[in-house]
Amino acid sequence: MPGDATRVLLPGSVKDILAPAYRVLWELTIWPALQAAGKLDEVVLELRGDLATVAVLTYWRACPGPHGQTYRVMAVPGTERGRLLARLRQAQDSLDAMPGAILQVRRNGCTVQFPYAGGRLLDLLGVTCHQAMSDPLRVLLSLAPASEQMFQSSLATAEQAGAMSFLIVLQLRREPQRRIELSAQRETPRGPWHCVLTDVSERERLLAELTRRAETDELTLLPNRSRLLAHMAELLQQRRGFAVLYMDCDRFKQVNDSLGHATGDELLRCVARRLRQCLRPQDVMDTEWSSAASGCMAARLGGDEFVVVSDDVSTPAEAAELADRLVQAMSKPYQVGEHEFVLPVSMGVVLATEHSHPEQLLRDSDTAMYEAKRGGRSRWVLFEPAMQECVAASMAMEERLRHALANGHIYPMFQPIVDIGSGRTCGFEALARWHDPVNGHVSPAFFIPVAEDSGLIATLGEQILRRSCATFMAWRKKGLAHGLYLSVNLSRAQLHDPALPRRVQRLLVELAMPHEDLQLEVTESLAMTDDGSLEVLAQLRAMGCRLSLDDFGTGYSSLAALHRLPVQQVKLDRSFISEIGASAYHQAVVMAALQVARALDLEVVAEGVETQSQAQALTALGCTRAQGWLYSKALDADNAAASLRQLPRAS
Repeated sequence: MPGDATRVLLPGSVKDILAPAYRVLWELTIWPALQAAGKLDEVVLELRGDLATVAVLTYWRACPGPHGQTYRVMAVPGTERGRLLARLRQAQDSLDAMPGAILQVRRNGCTVQFPYAGGRLLDLLGVTCHQAMSDPLRVLLSLAPASEQMFQSSLATAEQAGAMSFLIVLQLRREPQRRIELSAQRETPRGPWHCVLTDVSERERLLAELTRRAETDELTLLPNRSRLLAHMAELLQQRRGFAVLYMDCDRFKQVNDSLGHATGDELLRCVARRLRQCLRPQDVMDTEWSSAASGCMAARLGGDEFVVVSDDVSTPAEAAELADRLVQAMSKPYQVGEHEFVLPVSMGVVLATEHSHPEQLLRDSDTAMYEAKRGGRSRWVLFEPAMQECVAASMAMEERLRHALANGHIYPMFQPIVDIGSGRTCGFEALARWHDPVNGHVSPAFFIPVAEDSGLIATLGEQILRRSCATFMAWRKKGLAHGLYLSVNLSRAQLHDPALPRRVQRLLVELAMPHEDLQLEVTESLAMTDDGSLEVLAQLRAMGCRLSLDDFGTGYSSLAALHRLPVQQVKLDRSFISEIGASAYHQAVVMAALQVARALDLEVVAEGVETQSQAQALTALGCTRAQGWLYSKALDADNAAASLRQLPRAS
């Protein structure tokens, strides 16, 4: 007791230490109530002191014992009570000022109760603290139906699992745009849940925006690869059949390289708009969160590659109908500024099965797309498992090719270019050959396309250029190959490299090889690709190197375009030579090429001459130079040198 810890209050003596007014109150109300209830809380009493009365706050509890009913009492001096109440008021003020709210939650069977509620519950849920404690249903009804179900199931799951905390984000029924985070914890497995509610609407909005940006292609505003894969995973999880159509824009690189990235980017935006328009509008998904939407999703993977996923397609016939519609629609002209472009697409199609995987579907449709490109472009191909075997073989060949380049197994062979009338050797064309230690001779028809697709063609071209030039100059040191020239093919990668002229210059200086003895060959379509290629050719010509236009007549230029190219020679494609004796058309093409060449002071070489009748027909038309098996197959360095010792040479 205050002032004397040895004093004990007993029922019989309490009234003796109370102030007079409180004795009456004790006997009439407090004591009877204590006997009836067995406990009393926050009973204010005044005790007699030596100099003055002392106010105390008391808490009473009945304690049955061997000598009958006794009571224990805790007495708090009035000044301490004031401090406790002040601290309680501070805690309440802090609770009222916090941006969230507090709920105590108890689950009793299937019902939920809120024994305590505090903070800004009205602002968050539209329910007062008193309403929450007296009518729990009002709290539940303030939530959107899906959020109410989430709260109930999360609570039940946590209690069944013996979890001590859980966290969920709720949506309000009256304000669906708002998001309320509920963080729940409890101290014991059977204790009540203490929940803190916070308005996280702005955070969730920012998170949704970040997610949208992370799943959206910035250039076209279509879904990107990440969103596409997630969508396919959802469809597979729902066991819904669908088709994947993987498309690549044919000739887009030429537009991008020749007119710049700004024009290329605008063209890609036009492709994206066209793609949306030619799909059924009600089925085209945007980049929002709606993962359950059905129909078509159009996405951009990057570069000029786009993908359509349609869950309205489940059979090859339906896939064919959609693919035909897309190929035709995407082949119509685009208008970008003052330019009009036709940008057809090559497309690969694959149908999903219950065993499919998103990455596998992309891989298979990509494989089918490349089959479409190889088959002529502006078309579509349905994936077949055998295609993947071809891809695996191609990858294996790529790996072997890398080792071959690293170990010097790719080497030049030399085919003579001759004067038809005299049979004299005028020069040699260096041709890349590969002898694999395990598989023997590998045809260029196999490894050159692999080198182009894998990006190894530049390395291959550089090696053939260096080794063939070195061999040619080795012949010169032996007194051979004087008055001859060496012709070497350039790849697309080399021709698009602005540094090529500098590297050629360094090589020729290093080998002491006259510039005019090196002839560089480019195909007609490759030479006319863009202004950058023409500039590289112009620099090579300015250095003194000869230039030759290979496979003439097969590209998309024309005889009239020859004046743009700084070439000294054209090589007629073997397809015209093979039919020269039997086809008036092929004979007319050769005749026209010869007439234009004479007018432009160009040398003409006929490729692929295999018979004497072909040589005679060429001679009759005025063609003086040729190469082909009629004269010699491609020879290795030693045999080519030996042929120079035996055959008559040009002076």
